[in-house]
Amino acid sequence: GDLIELSATSHVPLDFVSSHFYPVGEDGNAEDMTASVRKFIEVVKRSKRPDLPLVITEWSASPSPLSGYHDTAAMASFVVKAIAECAHLVNTFSLWAFLDVFEEQGWSWDVFNGGFGLV
Repeated sequence: GDLIELSATSHVPLDFVSSHFYPVGEDGNAEDMTASVRKFIEVVKRSKRPDLPLVITEWSASPSPLSGYHDTAAMASFVVKAIAECAHLVNTFSLWAFLDVFEEQGWSWDVFNGGFGLV
């Protein structure tokens, strides 16, 4: 809400509002994800610019770059449930990340290394 308020009072155009979401804890909880997304939406809807597009550019079950949870069937279920519950609520809903190749933490050539990606 602070960014929207500042842009409105300063007469600075704002094209969209973006955020990242990760459930609290090591294992994914789609209910936490859905609650967080709904809270984000409510903050924007109560702002001076309730019409702004909502863009979630990063989300996953865990913020850890090497979580074993990423390579489990539970992660697949988490992704499907989060998409079913949240994708229609916002303009963009982009999972982080498609690949396990992630330059910030270095590369691992191991299969099922717990990296961020789906592949």
